[in-house]
Amino acid sequence: MYRRWLPGQGRGPAGVPAPLRVAERMAELRAGDWFGPVQVEMIRWEHQLTPHGARGLWGTFPNVRELSTDQREAFLDGVAEVIARQPGATAIDHYVTALYTAPRRDSSALPAGS
Repeated sequence: MYRRWLPGQGRGPAGVPAPLRVAERMAELRAGDWFGPVQVEMIRWEHQLTPHGARGLWGTFPNVRELSTDQREAFLDGVAEVIARQPGATAIDHYVTALYTAPRRDSSALPAGS
């Protein structure tokens, strides 16, 4: 569906979202010395989708909402059709949430001018 209606927006190994590029995100949080040690926890979870639920979920995505009405409906129909062909007419949507935590440094310990 993505290749047809949203070319270039599919996700693969090279399309890792910024929050999941841990080394880059941790470097951003360390920059400026505003925070103490940064910790990251990867929380894996899943959501079971029906054809109707998938239409509802994907219909909220900004890139899908930007399609013309006809294109959006064709895209959502296609997503629903793919799930309807799965055993039990459901699909498991896997997620990873990156949780970054770090204590804020005491303002007296911040560099001058911060």
